[in-house]
Amino acid sequence: MVRFMTELRRHFSPSFGRRPYVSHATIVGDLVFVCGMGPNDLDADVEIQTEQTIMNIKTILEEVGSSLSKVAKVVVYLKDVSDYERMNNVYSKYFTDNPPARTCVQSTSPLHYLGQRVEMDVIAVIDRGSREKEVKHI
Repeated sequence: MVRFMTELRRHFSPSFGRRPYVSHATIVGDLVFVCGMGPNDLDADVEIQTEQTIMNIKTILEEVGSSLSKVAKVVVYLKDVSDYERMNNVYSKYFTDNPPARTCVQSTSPLHYLGQRVEMDVIAVIDRGSREKEVKHI
């Protein structure tokens, strides 16, 4: 019997600073699991918060050798489901031709009380070429 050992790596983004008890991303094989990310401006409307959230996710994906085009699954958490259409108008600009699987739910988070209207987490594929380069540099 052949066993394949899959290394589990944690990624702490220099762009966002270290968070207690949370990795910004966990890499398993060729998959990256990005933690729930939100916007930078909690006072902004849902469109701006959605844009900022996607850009924050994009930053983390690129740091680990992936991209928005490699996203397989997105979970969107909205403070208020009535924001769905406005969030979706921004979201659909980033995920156009081959959109990933997606779940969207209304939820409650401690940050919602501070003004956060949207949060997303994603699963994406890491580009093999990027991983091979990364391994060569280690």
